[in-house]
Amino acid sequence: MNPRNFHRTREREAKLTALRMAIDTGDASGVAKGNVFGRVRKALKLPRSARQGAP
Repeated sequence: MNPRNFHRTREREAKLTALRMAIDTGDASGVAKGNVFGRVRKALKLPRSARQGAP
């Protein structure tokens, strides 16, 4: 992998990690009704949160 692709991959991983954390925080807040965060996870093909249990 060339350095440019490596940087892009690392940047994408960092963004996805931040997104997962934000979704988990929002999900844990209990403010949103229904399964909005579950739908976001599914649409983005993100793993389920630890709170939801294993898939």
